Amino acid sequence: MRSLALPTGLAQAPRRRVHVRLGLLASRQGLEGLRRLQRGDGRPAPGDLPPRPRGDRDLVAREREGRTADRDGPRLARDARGPRLTLALHEWGDPTASRIVCLHGVASHGRHFAMLAEDALDDLHVLAPDLLGHGSSPYEPPWDIEAHLDAIEEVVGDERSAFVGHSFGGRLAFELAARAPDLARRLVLLDPAIHLPPEVALFAAENARRERAYVSFEEAIEQRYVESQLQRAPRELVEEELRAHLVSDDEGLYRYRYCQSAVVAAYGEMASAPPSFENVHVPTLLVLGKQSYLSYDHLLEAHRAALGDLLEVVVVPGGHTVLWDAFEETAEAVGAFLAAGVPT
Repeated sequence: MRSLALPTGLAQAPRRRVHVRLGLLASRQGLEGLRRLQRGDGRPAPGDLPPRPRGDRDLVAREREGRTADRDGPRLARDARGPRLTLALHEWGDPTASRIVCLHGVASHGRHFAMLAEDALDDLHVLAPDLLGHGSSPYEPPWDIEAHLDAIEEVVGDERSAFVGHSFGGRLAFELAARAPDLARRLVLLDPAIHLPPEVALFAAENARRERAYVSFEEAIEQRYVESQLQRAPRELVEEELRAHLVSDDEGLYRYRYCQSAVVAAYGEMASAPPSFENVHVPTLLVLGKQSYLSYDHLLEAHRAALGDLLEVVVVPGGHTVLWDAFEETAEAVGAFLAAGVPT
């Protein structure tokens, strides 16, 4: 980020307010640069571009510092001479048991499913990768749906599995079931972002360009309730998950372990047309948050018509992040649905 000369009053303000002000200024500059491109006025000046996420600086140096993968920020995605690394993978349960693959949403990580795996799916083999651009997985592009699917298939193999996906992870699970019908025996879609209206995707993408940095872990947790519009989530549940997803940088600010560019790209993918529901003819559980900011109303009728009795719909209290706002209700529905499909 460029060094800005601040008014005296602002320079003496608490650090958190200064940082928020800088983030808003940078966001406005980026939008003005985009408007210039749309008007055909040429390329934006360097100052018009949004700031590069601080977590992406000097990846090689970070790797050499010997920080553990679980607490590092963006990791070295690829050696200059070597191939792209595979996705980081979290696992729970007996490797010989029936397998469940869980896919998280944007700005999250594979451990979003830890409590579900340990409490409701403890008799199954649960795999949950960090998606491209997230957690300890490679941060390099491409980040389109095909690249995500290729990376997921590479790490989970060709064993027939049930797939669970939240938000963008739901879109990826749906796409994977359409692309490889023999791979998915059951599908669980947790408040999925199957097809976002363009105006919703644009708003979310622009919002994702803002820096998310916090002066303390406690502030990050408090702000997460606002950012994700959490309504019923137990604080201890949110804290436990985010301890592995927030990292303190060299300035003492807490940042999430994901690449902003990958998140922005994902919103564009969510606005693209998905496969038809007829092409994903597998038993499907759809869990919707009653107060979610993502509506499924524009898709539900077509989904029901295509799947008939193969589609089960459960509405749980709370918002979009159903594993936080309605863990017990969601875990009960998911556990029962997956148990019914376990091969005997």
